[in-house]
Amino acid sequence: MTGWLRRLARLAALLIAFFVVRTALSLWPPSLQVAPDWYALTGVTVINPGRQRYADQTLILRGGRIESMRAGVPETSLLPRWRVFKGRFVLPGVVDLDARRLPSIAHLQRMFGVYFLFGGVTTVRVFDGSENVVALQRRIDAGEIPGPRLITCSRMLEGAPPPCGGAHLLSALSPAPPGERVSERLRGWERLDAAGLDGLVGSASAQRSALIPNLFRWHQLTVDDDARAHTPGVEFMPRFYREVTWPHEAAQLAGGADPSRAVQAMEQAVRRLHDAGVSIHVGSATPSPFVTPGIGALQEIARLAAAGFTLEDAWAAATRSAGEALGIPQLGVIEEGAPADLLVFRQDPTQDPDAILTLEAVVTQGRLYPHPLLGRYVLEYVRYTRGRAYEWLSMAVARLGLWWSGAQAVDPS
Repeated sequence: MTGWLRRLARLAALLIAFFVVRTALSLWPPSLQVAPDWYALTGVTVINPGRQRYADQTLILRGGRIESMRAGVPETSLLPRWRVFKGRFVLPGVVDLDARRLPSIAHLQRMFGVYFLFGGVTTVRVFDGSENVVALQRRIDAGEIPGPRLITCSRMLEGAPPPCGGAHLLSALSPAPPGERVSERLRGWERLDAAGLDGLVGSASAQRSALIPNLFRWHQLTVDDDARAHTPGVEFMPRFYREVTWPHEAAQLAGGADPSRAVQAMEQAVRRLHDAGVSIHVGSATPSPFVTPGIGALQEIARLAAAGFTLEDAWAAATRSAGEALGIPQLGVIEEGAPADLLVFRQDPTQDPDAILTLEAVVTQGRLYPHPLLGRYVLEYVRYTRGRAYEWLSMAVARLGLWWSGAQAVDPS
């Protein structure tokens, strides 16, 4: 009898060990390969939004930059590695000037990097100069992990610029007094009348202010829970964002204001400011409630177009204008010597808003990622974060964090 008990105890120990090992392996994050350097794009139409376009071009890439741009397709023997993208449209990569923060956990940082690339974002300004973000920046630049170019900053302030790649600081325009919480600024937009709008536009024009309006961020507060849940990209995010962190932060952001009226006032102000010559830039405010890395910036481009921008102007705000704001030479344009940060589309997104769905490839710092490959990377993270052990553990930690803070979500402003 004692022998049978020993056998049963050993079997139970083996089963426990099996489940422990299996659970531990399920918590091991995906390891994704970095794309190799690419050398040429041939037969393409090059578009610098708001400026010029050149048909039937060959782009030669070297060392993460555009070495040359020439009309026509050269002899294939001259290209050691090449691919003809005949008939495709090439635009500069999107620059997201307003990523509020990146996760402090390494696997989530890498996940955000992949999601940015999947959405066509090749440069991200992060208002977080912490050591782990700087370390992530170095690993991306060294080609160790996939991700966009990161420009790290300190807090978003008005005044002297933070250490941000030499960028001048963009002012956060608001009808509420500086220093007010986000919910108070939202009420300020809600109460804005015609005279207040005229004064706001006149002041911004006189001071040559620049604005990151975050229209999509605020738009997400105007829709119901079902619409938020079905926003493109939201389903890719871990469950703790969708069910714990974001709903609580959304309630804090709204703060009792009427988001619909506030957003209407914002869109009217942005349209008036743009017409008055004020610089408007694309910033997603990732990871604000129900705003995902990468796709959030594309949705911000769409919101600018809905507010009255031409598609050309909206894409210019996301590329050339953003590069000029950061002060990084040639960022956001396609010309000889510029960074090799490019998007390849089957159709022209500056002429048709639906063409944004035809993204075929993303080139970041000279490395070409076919969009289907980035899609597979995204699905690997989706499978990982939907694992039972990961969901249980992350949901518990998120709920514990809210409880520990007294259920006061951090104001992401």
